[in-house]
Parts: sequence; structure tokens; C-alpha cells
Amino acid sequence: MLTLRKKNLNYKKIFLFIILIGTFLYMTFLDYDNIKLLIHNPNKEIQEVKKIIIKLFFSILGKLVIFFIILSIYMHFQRSLKIKRLQKRLSLWSKLSYYIDKIGEEVFNELTIGIIVINTTNNTIEWINTYANKIFNNPDINTSLNLINKQMAELLNTQDKEKQIVLNIGNKFFDCLYKKEFNVFYLFDVTQREKIQILYHQATPALIFLSFDNLENSLKNLDFSEQSQIKVEYLSAISDFFEIYESYLKQLSDDKFLLLLKREQLENMILEKFSILKNIRNISEKYKLNITLSMGIACYNLPFNQLAYYSQSALELAQKRGGDQVVVNIENQKIQYFGATKASLNTNSKIISRVNSEIIKDLIQKHHNCFFMSHKNPDLDAFGSMIAIYKIASSLNNNQDHYIIMDINLMEKNFQNIYEILNQENPNLFKNIIDVQKANKMINKNSLIIIVDNQHLEILDNKELLTLTDNVIIIDHHRSSEKIISNKFAYIDASASSTVEMIMELIFFLNHPVYISPLEATIMYGGMIIDTNYFTSRTSERTLEVASRLINMGAESQKIKLWLRQSYDQILEMNQLLSRMEIYMKKFAIITSNKPIDDRSFLAKVAENSLNVQNIEAAFVIGELSSTHQIGISARSCNDNINVQIVMEQMNGGGHINSAAAQITNANINDVVLELKTILKNEYQEGNENMKIILLEDLADKGKKEEIIQVNAGFGNYLIRTQKALLANPQNIEKLKQNKKIQEEKEQQKILLMTKLKEEIEDKSITIQIQIGPNGEMHGKITPKHIIDELYKSHNILLDKPKIILDNEINSLGIYKANIILKDNIIANLTINVKAKKS
Repeated sequence: MLTLRKKNLNYKKIFLFIILIGTFLYMTFLDYDNIKLLIHNPNKEIQEVKKIIIKLFFSILGKLVIFFIILSIYMHFQRSLKIKRLQKRLSLWSKLSYYIDKIGEEVFNELTIGIIVINTTNNTIEWINTYANKIFNNPDINTSLNLINKQMAELLNTQDKEKQIVLNIGNKFFDCLYKKEFNVFYLFDVTQREKIQILYHQATPALIFLSFDNLENSLKNLDFSEQSQIKVEYLSAISDFFEIYESYLKQLSDDKFLLLLKREQLENMILEKFSILKNIRNISEKYKLNITLSMGIACYNLPFNQLAYYSQSALELAQKRGGDQVVVNIENQKIQYFGATKASLNTNSKIISRVNSEIIKDLIQKHHNCFFMSHKNPDLDAFGSMIAIYKIASSLNNNQDHYIIMDINLMEKNFQNIYEILNQENPNLFKNIIDVQKANKMINKNSLIIIVDNQHLEILDNKELLTLTDNVIIIDHHRSSEKIISNKFAYIDASASSTVEMIMELIFFLNHPVYISPLEATIMYGGMIIDTNYFTSRTSERTLEVASRLINMGAESQKIKLWLRQSYDQILEMNQLLSRMEIYMKKFAIITSNKPIDDRSFLAKVAENSLNVQNIEAAFVIGELSSTHQIGISARSCNDNINVQIVMEQMNGGGHINSAAAQITNANINDVVLELKTILKNEYQEGNENMKIILLEDLADKGKKEEIIQVNAGFGNYLIRTQKALLANPQNIEKLKQNKKIQEEKEQQKILLMTKLKEEIEDKSITIQIQIGPNGEMHGKITPKHIIDELYKSHNILLDKPKIILDNEINSLGIYKANIILKDNIIANLTINVKAKKS
């Protein structure tokens, strides 16, 4: 539009210029005769020439004057028009400015938009409009923004030109937009939007599968009546617990249940940390049973068939991790784990081992060659289990070559001498131990990779090898997580002491000869010794049975003891680290090393030794690993009260309930220690997490109405919000005492009244007439209602739904005695005379 106006202006100027030139030429043409006379008669006298020139000069001058007068008139006219246009526009702008001022004033002061201007030199309020004043309860000018709202004060440090957050002030929500260029905050009321989002969030469906662990095996030796009694107790505990959360519970089988509820109730369960697990454990301990509860939870805004799939996957994960826990899978959140305070259940099922041995046997026989690998920095259990599965494959396919993938340079230094001994005593096996580079050239799509003692991609010896084939088997004794490597088959048993134990059980059920040399048996036995800490933890009947077989094969514990000896420098360094122990929360030992650690197992040894200190329940040893420059943590606990696996999983690690570890990239030791302390505080701090409440109704396994109990703070707040409890503060406790006193007085009055009523009833009798047949039989039946009605009719005594017990059934005419229970321990005896009704 602006370009078009400029073009029109240029055309006008050109047109005006042409008219002026034309006018000037026309006026000049009028003097043509004089000019012609002057040019064509040059011989005229000078006097006459002068006259012509003078005449011509004044003529042209006059024309020029007239020309400029006309031009001036035109320019004046144009200027007048422009002034009028400008005056008109100025008038319009004045009116518009007035309206804009009015609108601006209304926006600033009347509309629901809060505006705050900040003085950035001292971060105080410079100007605030009416609506913002209402939001923040009329703060004074020059008040520090930090005193008004800390979230807004933090926005002042942003580097962005604009930044927006949502504020929750009182019972309202506001979009808060900060414009750094103008140092101004805008607040828009979005309460309705946020409340709709909250309602949508709270109404998201959650589907839960519950399953009793080891129910059938634990009850099979009991008689039917005992089984029924125990099952009823378990079912009652589950029913009572979930009734609080307004959920729908459906039993699918003896040991499996379906639960439906909303996300709001699920979040309350999470706050309470699923105390149902403890309730079930208490019942099991009461009857000395090995039964626990596992739960898989999925909370997504999805169709129920997909929700059920996620929930079933979560339940399977809970069971793979050893049971006695809850796996919670909520949309857009990291999977959460609760429970697992006890060691994994040992089901001791020979059937499972037999079935798995057949599956693994079939898979090995289908493929031309097999490759065996484990985790980075393999320990004796990893090395021993790779040798064990290698021996199985070699026995089943002895015409094929199979390989163990392991880099000697990455092996823990204490075990490198074992590698050299193997080279001397078993060269045939030694030549089939290859590094990653060789394996990369040999593996094809038909090859089978068997991963032992590991199921996580992050710590796999080399994850690129998995891209060469889809044929992957996992055999591991660590608890599962959602990050398990993609596989064709996984055999995971968290109750096993070691992977060696699992593979040795497979060998037992193969029904195929597998020769294991004494040196190989010793290496495997060493793996079991390390993972069980000399058979002091995670040791079951299965463990000792496998250990016995290995000893029969020639395993020598004396050799293992020599292999595991530490150098003089290591012992000195260990003692130095132990002297720097920090005792946290009176039961956790935290030790940090200021030197790089060459041997990862050294951290574990320091942690094990730390548990020898009195009152230490768990130890965490932290140091930088020189081989990877990661921060390594080794965690150990001496009892099932502290689950170090749960702690390490929150730091992207894993392991067992009593033995776990983590490796953290791009971090320093101080930050790792701080994160560890935060996790320990959240998981195990007592006192601040509990609160006392007054129950407003009976709650199963918690207490009776008006009883004061102590519960988890999250659960307590939930009961208060749902009006099932009151906070047990001095005011409410005093009010409770007064109410109890009033109730006791009312109770005494009621007892006196009922006692008096009893005396009054026992002084009287009633007569009930009934129709009798020709043979003396009664027509009809005398009910408690007949007795109450007759008592009121005869003696004006009205009873409100009393319980009446007859000494004998009234089936004929005669005198009967009825017991009327007026109150506990107050029973009135009433005489009833049954007569025939007169015709």
C-alpha cells in the first residue's frame, strides 16, 4: 500500500513538471516575433536592437513573474490541502488516543490480567495494577519480589527474552509471563484450565494385576481346612486394604486378582508405599509360610486391552525381580519399584530348570556356532558361567566351533593370573577365547549369542555385536528391570546365588554328558564363593547342592583362596579408606576414594569389610574407575532391612537386595555422594515421614474409630482429605476427649434407662391370641413383631428393633419366656401367654 502511494506521488510530480515546462514554452512562443526580428535583421541600428532586447527582457520577466505567481498559488493550495488532511488526522488521532488511554486504563485496572513492573536494580516492585494487587494481597511498592513469590523472583535470572510458568497461588492458578526487555510480569487466570487438567489427570484409569508368590507350593502340605483359613486371612487383608481406595477388586484365580481404580487413588497408594506388602508378609510370618505379594500397575490413558498388557508386563517384571514388590508403570514417568525388602523367594522348582534346559538345548542345536559374553570387567561368576555354557554347547555340537568373547585387558587384575593358568592347563579352551574385534568378523545372522550374568545393554561387554544377529539368549541371576536386552529367550532367576548355579542346574537336566575339568570347576566354584561371600548370603539348598557337585568335579577351595588374596598395597589402601568412613543416619557407611581405582572389585571388598563395623547396616564405597573414568559405587548390606538394589537402581545401577553396584558417567564424587544421601534419606529416614491421626471410622489393620494411630504422612494426609481421619493436634485431641466424655455420660444415662425398662418389662406379661384349627394346630406363626406390638398395645412400652430370643419355639398354646436384649448385658425376661382366639 505504501509503495503504491509513493508511485502515485512520483507520477503527480512528473505530470506537474510537464505542465510547467509546457506553460513556459507557450509563453515564450508569444515573444517569437520579437526574437525572429532580432535574429533575421542583425543590421538594424543599435538603438532599435536595444529596444527590442529591452522589450523582450521585460516580456520574458513578466511571464516568469506570472509563472511563479501561478506556481505559488498552486503550491499554497497544495499546502492548504495537506494542512487540512493533517489537522483531520490529528483530530482522529486525538480521539483514538483518548479511547486507547481508556482501553489501556481498563486493561490495566479492570480486566483479569495482573501486571507487575520490576525495578531490576534491587528486584523490587516498581508498579502493580489493581488485579495483581488482589492476587498478592496488596503488597507495598518497593517490596522485594522474593517476598511476594519466589518462583517469580527466580525468573529474573533467566537469559531468555520471554519465559512462562504456571503459578499456584491460594486456590487459583495463573500463567505467569515474564518479559525481560521491559522487566514486566503478566499474570493470566487459568484456574479453570488447570482444574480440568487436574481432573483429567486424576481420572486416568489404572489397572493392577496382583499375584501371590509361591502360594501353591507353600500350602500344598497343609490340610484343606488350614489352607482355607489362611487363604481367607490373605483375602481379607487384600480386600480391607483396597476398600479404602474406592477401587474395584475381582479375584481371577486362587492366587491372582484384578484391581481397577483412578490415578488419584493410585498416587495415594504410592505415598503410602503399598503397606499391603508388609501386611501379607506379617500373615506369612505368623504361619511360617514363604508367601509374598507381587503387583504390576499400569496407568495410561489407553484402551483397557493395552492397559492390561502393560500391567501384565509389570507383574512379570516384579516376579522376575524376585517377587514381594510392586512395579508401577505410569505414562511419561520412569518405572518405579516398591517393596522387595526380603530376599527373592526360592521356589526350588525342578520343573522350571528342566523346561529351561530343554529350551536352551534346542536353541543351541539349531545354530551353527555360539558366542558367549558377559558384562564389562567380568568377575569370576561371569567367567565361570561363560565356561559352563561353553562346555554345554561344545558337548551338544562338538563338530562346531564356539567362542567366549572376553578381553584379557579389561578383566579384573586379581583374575588375570587365572586366565594365564587356563592357558597352560587347558589350551583347547584358551584358543577359543577371542576379543571383540575377532568376534565382529565371525558372527553372522545365523550365529547364537548367549549373554550370561548380565541383562543390561549399558554394561554389556560390547553392544555392537548384537546388531549382527537377532538370536540372543540371556541367563542371569540379577533382578530384572525394564531395560532388559532384546532376546529370543531369557532365563532369569533372582533367587539363585549366581549364574554358575543356574547353568550347573541346566547341565544336571540335560541328560547329556558334559565334561568339566577340575580347573574349570574351581573357576565356577570361585564365582559362587564371591557372589555368596563365602556362602554367607543368598545361600540356599540349591546353592549348596551345586557347590557339592563342583567339589566332586575337582573344585579346590584352597586355589580360590590363593587367587583372591590381596596385595600388601591393597590392604594398606583398604585400611586408609576404612579410616575415612562417614557414618550417615547412624547406620550407613559412606566411603570415598580420592585416588583412581584400577580394580572394580576392590570397591566391593572395602564395602564388605565395612559391614564388620558394629551398627552398620549398609555400606557404599565410591571411587573413580581408572579404566572408564566413570564414578563407580559398590553397595552391600548385611540384612534384608536395607535393599541396596533399590538404592542403586535409582542411580542407574542394579544388583541384588544385599549386593548391588552402579557406574555413573559425567559426574564427580561429591555430586554422587550428595545424590546417594538424598536417596537414602527419602527411603529410610524415620520420624518426618510419620504423623499421628484420629480415625473417624474403623479401618482394617489400622485401628478403630476415634483411636489415635501413627501412619505414613502421605497416607495420613489422604485419610484427612477423604474425611476418614483428623490430624491428632492438641485441639482435636482435646475435642476428642470432650466427645468421649459426652458419649460416656450418654452411655451411663442409657444404661440407667435400659435397667429401669428391664424392671418394668419383667413386672408385666402379655397375652397373644392366635387362631386354632379343628385339630388344635396353630394357624400362622408368632414373630418378634407380634411380641413388640402386643407389648406396646398392652403396656404402652415401645421398643426400637430389639433382639428377641425365645427359650422354645412357640408352636402351641401355653406360657413361654422371651429374652429381650435391650443392651449388652441388659436382658429383660418377658412372659408370653399364648391363647386361642375366640370365634
